[in-house]
Amino acid sequence: MIKDFFGFHENTQNHKTIDLLRLPFPASFLELDPLNEQSVEEIQLINHIFDTVVRFNTKDHKVDPHIAHHFEFDSTGTKLSLFLRKGVFFHNGKELDGYDVKYSYERIKYDTKPSLLKNIFTNIKDISVPHPYIVIIKLFEPNHLFLHFLGSFETSIIPHNIIEESGKKFFTKPVGSGPFKVIENNEKGLTLEAHSIYFKERPLLDRIEFWCIPEIVYYDTTISTNLSPIQFTELKELEKGAAFLSFNLRKPGICQSKDFRMAIQSGINKVSLAELSEGSVATDYFLSNDCYKNSFNPALAKKYMERACYCGEKITLVTLEGKQYENGAKLIKKQLHQLGIYMEVKIIKYRELWNEEIILAGDIFLLKELAPDNLEIDLITILNSNNSIIKHLLNKDISERINRILNQIYREFSISRRYVQFKRIERLLLNEAAVIFLTKGRRRFLFFSSMDVSLQGDGINYNKLWLKPNT
Repeated sequence: MIKDFFGFHENTQNHKTIDLLRLPFPASFLELDPLNEQSVEEIQLINHIFDTVVRFNTKDHKVDPHIAHHFEFDSTGTKLSLFLRKGVFFHNGKELDGYDVKYSYERIKYDTKPSLLKNIFTNIKDISVPHPYIVIIKLFEPNHLFLHFLGSFETSIIPHNIIEESGKKFFTKPVGSGPFKVIENNEKGLTLEAHSIYFKERPLLDRIEFWCIPEIVYYDTTISTNLSPIQFTELKELEKGAAFLSFNLRKPGICQSKDFRMAIQSGINKVSLAELSEGSVATDYFLSNDCYKNSFNPALAKKYMERACYCGEKITLVTLEGKQYENGAKLIKKQLHQLGIYMEVKIIKYRELWNEEIILAGDIFLLKELAPDNLEIDLITILNSNNSIIKHLLNKDISERINRILNQIYREFSISRRYVQFKRIERLLLNEAAVIFLTKGRRRFLFFSSMDVSLQGDGINYNKLWLKPNT
């Protein structure tokens, strides 16, 4: 039976005990290039196959050494020195050195595809390797968040000699320095094995098999837990982020009217939306957990509607597949119908979200964004990456105002002062009614029922999983 196939297993191979974890996975024939657009599940895999020079510590909210055992900026904030550990080995046995770091960063800087990280790396004036274990990066302008970006999965270090030899095929069976190495990647799925000479702690599991079964999405709570060892538990803390409506300010039409957008803001009952998802609460903000002020005011909404001169034109609300999104869209459609707004709902797949035709067709987008890891980098990604739907929907004026604030953020050394600037961006979006924040959910932790231990809430750390041996 399928419930017996997945989960933890203890096998014997060549008189040796092998601890194995089998999980369903939604895709096969993966191309695990950190610079390509990746799903959440694929990013999880990349983070276990590759390493970065630093890691962001979500508990203490600071950058920790990783491949680099020490790092320092000079007094100008434009020269970063990275001191690499000795004895960091790729999966093929080659020792990682400064030339691999230089190659990996230049690959980002000169990538032909536009991206947020490429934009950040255009600030790099020069990368030098004065010693095999020292990398010096010189910037044109100070950026006090630059080191944070070096902890993102896109900056994974790859062996320059191998990728130059194998080209694009490299990423179907990539070689990294992470705790797990790729053994198989085919139509059946992906197989990882422990990197026995990992420079940190060796993983406790010997092998992980991700079987391609699109019908089973193992992180979906609507699926019976008999199909998977993963279950959920909720915490009291609210998520960092929110569900929201984002207006298409690039598209001509009624949504160009601020009065119309304000009418929708006043005409939506956020409390009713929160009731669709257990544990969710209504919110007016993305960043803070301040109390909801109850902006639901049908009478005020009708006054805005009169000023907006709405003539009954059809409005298209675009949202993603999934019970939470679809139920929310139905309720919003019902609430706005009471204001006399004629709305149709268009359900799309996640990967269709950045399709130019979809963006041009949609008037309003119902989405959700979270900033679970490095809050500042996550916020910049949400606002200004090429995969940011908010960025794609904003008009030129608001985008330029946001970019000016972001440039101030990069130059600001103080975390608290950077946060003030992020709040300025939030207020800008709210004051222009470009985005309406709706609800916040509760943080959810994953745990394996067969182990009765909890895992980190924002992703599974496979390094720490283990199976209690049979006795």
